[in-house]
Amino acid sequence: MELPFNAAHTERYSLISLIRTLEHVADPVPLLIDLASRLAPGGRIVIQVPTYTMNPFDLAIADHLSHFTAQSLADLAARCGLTVVLGPEELVRKELTLVLAVDSSGLPRAERAPKAVSTGSVFDFSSSVHFLATWLNLVDTFAEAREAPMVFGSSISASWIISALGREGTTASLLFDDDPNRIGGQFRGIPIRSPESQSLPAQRVLVPLVPSIATTVAARLGERGLHCAYVR
Repeated sequence: MELPFNAAHTERYSLISLIRTLEHVADPVPLLIDLASRLAPGGRIVIQVPTYTMNPFDLAIADHLSHFTAQSLADLAARCGLTVVLGPEELVRKELTLVLAVDSSGLPRAERAPKAVSTGSVFDFSSSVHFLATWLNLVDTFAEAREAPMVFGSSISASWIISALGREGTTASLLFDDDPNRIGGQFRGIPIRSPESQSLPAQRVLVPLVPSIATTVAARLGERGLHCAYVR
């Protein structure tokens, strides 16, 4: 990523914000090292990125070139000579927030040995890919049966499922969302309704969320008489 600075640029900053930025950078290390050098004494860098461990469908977004867990984000900061002031925490749902300052160790950055990727991060990634593959198999069973399911959600995961259904010439019949700003609208031409609507169709509902959340949502929809399918 090219920064709008040149060699003559000497201004220092008390706060640098990277909200929803690093996931679009193929190699975030040079960027963070450069930005760290532009912090004023006591300055902070605030990072917020999506985490695929809470939303594996994020791995399918074409312009997300880097993906993070809490551990890999902290490892990245250390590799760039930065120390964690706050986080990584899920202050925003499905997002990791991290506040960083320049490391006070005084070691030249060239002497800092890069940390190995933790086994936890590797396991999270492998599990997430397996989760997506299992979802694809589940959606294929609906598509092959020409069944047009309803889908809980109207964003990344819903778009992925609609595309997967479309390979066999079918689509979702209805989308559910709790967001009042989305209810009553459409997503990819499919109407969005509240799951609390008075009259609901009889089709099954796909709940493309991680199991811990999908179980809760499925139980809630089950109370409305809806039959749900999700990856456990």
